[in-house]
Amino acid sequence: MSTVRIALRTLTVAVVGIATAAVLVMTGVGAGVASAAQGKDVRIEFAPGESGSSFTGDIVRGDYDHYHLDAVAGQTMSVGLVSIENNAVFAIYTPSGYPLVLEEVDRSVVLPETGDYVLEISSVRGNAGYDGYVWIGW
Repeated sequence: MSTVRIALRTLTVAVVGIATAAVLVMTGVGAGVASAAQGKDVRIEFAPGESGSSFTGDIVRGDYDHYHLDAVAGQTMSVGLVSIENNAVFAIYTPSGYPLVLEEVDRSVVLPETGDYVLEISSVRGNAGYDGYVWIGW
């Protein structure tokens, strides 16, 4: 009887593990982005002596713009986003692909990892033109 329970428990754990992996692959978690939709893919580099940079773009509903930037664990990242119809939002993904912030327009967070962060811009309704700013510092 206990052998059957162990086999059933092992099978349940395996099925849950496969289902979780499938969800992570479909959402892009672990790959550093939340989606494989079309949009721009840009690296943000700060000018010498600067700790902030602005960016601008236009996003079609359902697409994502990705901005990549390097940061060190313990630094603070501040992001602000403005759009005419208040419909552009951002997410921040850690170097290991986990969401740190979702659907925000203004947020500061202490970064948990060192590496390449992804700032993902999307629209909550319709198309969106946006202007943004990112700052990283101690």
